[in-house]
Amino acid sequence: MKRVFRSHRHKNPHQHGENEKKQIPFFSKESRSPFFNAGIQTKKDTATGSLKVGKPGDKYEKEADRVADAVVNHSTSKPAIQNKEISSIQRVTLATPQEDEKLGTAEQRMEEDKLVQEKPELQKIEEPKEEEMIHKMGGGREEEEMLSKKEVPEEEEEGMINKLEGEEEEEGPVQTKSENATRSAGSTVTRQIKNKSGRGKRLPKHTKAEMEASFGVDFSYVNIHTDAEAVSLNKKLGAQAFTHGKDVYFNQGKYDPGSSKGKHLLAHELTHVVQQTRGSDGITPKLQRQTGSSPVPTTCGKPAECPDTFCKPLPHPSMAIIARNTTASFLLAGIAKEVSPRVVPLWALYLFGGSAPRNITSNFGPDFTGSVTTSATTSFLLDALKARIKTSPPVFPSGVNTLVLNIATLIPSEIAAINTSGDAKEMNFNAIGEIPGNIAGGIGTTQLSCPVGARPSPFNDARIASGFVLINKLPDRSLLVQPFINYKVKDTIDLCPGNCGALKEQVATVPMSKMEASGIAGDVPFVVNFPSKPIQPFSIPTPLPPTTKGIITASALRIRSAPDLSAPILDKYPRGTLVDLECQVTGSSVRGNTIWYQTNRGFISSEYVHLSGPAPLDC
Repeated sequence: MKRVFRSHRHKNPHQHGENEKKQIPFFSKESRSPFFNAGIQTKKDTATGSLKVGKPGDKYEKEADRVADAVVNHSTSKPAIQNKEISSIQRVTLATPQEDEKLGTAEQRMEEDKLVQEKPELQKIEEPKEEEMIHKMGGGREEEEMLSKKEVPEEEEEGMINKLEGEEEEEGPVQTKSENATRSAGSTVTRQIKNKSGRGKRLPKHTKAEMEASFGVDFSYVNIHTDAEAVSLNKKLGAQAFTHGKDVYFNQGKYDPGSSKGKHLLAHELTHVVQQTRGSDGITPKLQRQTGSSPVPTTCGKPAECPDTFCKPLPHPSMAIIARNTTASFLLAGIAKEVSPRVVPLWALYLFGGSAPRNITSNFGPDFTGSVTTSATTSFLLDALKARIKTSPPVFPSGVNTLVLNIATLIPSEIAAINTSGDAKEMNFNAIGEIPGNIAGGIGTTQLSCPVGARPSPFNDARIASGFVLINKLPDRSLLVQPFINYKVKDTIDLCPGNCGALKEQVATVPMSKMEASGIAGDVPFVVNFPSKPIQPFSIPTPLPPTTKGIITASALRIRSAPDLSAPILDKYPRGTLVDLECQVTGSSVRGNTIWYQTNRGFISSEYVHLSGPAPLDC
C-alpha cells in the first residue's frame, strides 16, 4: 500500500531527521503558506460592491437539508451528498404571499437591492470567485412573530466581542433560502452584514457539543446573530435565516435549538458554514471521535509513529462525506502538484469509493522501471547472481557452449527477500515524489485479514521477480553472463491499514485515512508488470579445473618432461603415492594406452594410475 506523496499505508515509514521538521508542508502554495490554511478567497461584485444572493434549490441547499435531517434524526445512514466540490450557490422558494406583500414584490426588492447578473459557477481552484453569495432560509408567516422571550438582545454583547487577534477578514459567500431569483443583497445590506461579521454570540455549550459531535467539526468560532438588526436583515432578504462565512443570522423566533424544527434549521445553516469555510481558520475538523458515536469499521491499529487521528473514523458518516466533498479538490490538487496529475484519477477513485482490481502496466510500467527502488533491487539480485555463478559454475554438456538458466533456481532466497515485508531487502517504493512511491510503497500483508473502507482489496501486496540468465562459455573457458529480470507488483491504493508517511505527507494522509476508516473511501487494487532497466553482461573468470587424485600402481612410475616415452625422465613416483592430476593429454602408447596425466612435476602414463574420482579435464 502506498503513501500520498510516497505511498502511505502499511508501508515502511520514512526515516526522519531533524531537517524533516523544517520542510514546507506538502500542500503549500507559492507563498509557502500551508495549503489548507489558505481557504478560498472571494471578491465582491465589482459592479455594485454587493453580496450575491443565491438561487433556490441548488445542490448546496439540498445537501444542507439532507445533513440537517441526519442530525435531527440521528441517522447513521449515508445521505446521498453530491461528490463534486461546491460550485454556484442558490436559494429555495419558501416565502409566502403575505410575506411578499409585507416586503414588496420581487421586482421591487430586486430594484431596491441593486441587482446584478447571476453568479457563474466557481472557477478552478486557482481562480478566485468573482462574487460573494448569500445562502438564506426563506421565512413564512411566522416571521412576523415577536422575538421569543428566551432570546436576549445582543447589541451590547456584540459591541464587546472583537474578532480574534490577527484573524483575516474573508468576504466569503452568504447562503440563504428565498423565493427570489438570484440577486445581489444591495450595498446597504452588504455593509450591515460585514459590519456585524464576527460579533454575534457563541453557540451555547450544550448545543455546540451536540452539533460538533454530529458534524465532527469545531464550531468554536461560529457567531450567532438574533438581535433586531439580524431580524431586519432576514426580512429584507425574505429569509428565516442566512449564513455568511462563520456568521449565522436568524429571523424572529427562528433560533430555537431546543426544538426539533429549530435544531433542523441550525444544522442546515451550520452545513453552510462548513461549505463556505472549508479549511479556513476557525472551522477545522475535530481530531477526536466523540463518545457514543456510531459503530465504525475496525482499522487494526496504527503505526506508533503516526498521530492518534490516523485511520480514525469521523463520528458520523454524513460528516465524512462533507469532509470529503469540501477537501477532495485540495487533496487532489496537492497530489497533482507534488507527484503528477497522472495519478489523480486513481486517488479520485479511492476518495469516492474504490474500484475493482486493474492492470496499470500501460500507463505506469515505465515509471516503475525507472524507480530508484527498482534500480536498488536489481543491483541486489545481480550481486547475488554473480556470487552464485562464480562459486558454483554451471556444467556444460559435451559440445554445448550456451546455457539458459532460470533466476528462480539460482537465487531463490534473494527473490523471497524482496517480497518479504520488513526485510532489509524488501522492494519498498518509498521515494517521495516518485509515482511508484505515491501509489505503491511497501509491502502490505493485512489487506485480507483487515478489510477497511468502502471496497477492501481482494489481495495482499506482492513483489515478484522473474527472468533468466544467458551464459556463454568462451574459448578461454571464462563465462559471459547476460541477465534479464522482470518484475510484477501487486499493490493497493489505500491508507488503512498502513503508514501515515513523513511529516509533510500527513497533511493529506491523515484526513484521507479518516474518510477510509469512516467507510466512504475505498481501495484501488492494481497490478503492474515491468522490466528492469537494461543490464550490461558481465564475465566470470576461467574457473580452476576440479582436482582429480590418482594412486600410483607401478613399483616406480617415471615422471617425464612430456607425454612421450622418449622424453627425459625427471623423477619417479613410488607405488601407493597419492598424486593430484591436473589434466590429461594424448601421448605415446604404453601397453596400448595413449592417455597421459599432467601433475605439478611432469607427465605420467595413465596405465599405472588408479583414479579416485572422475577423469581429469583435458589439458
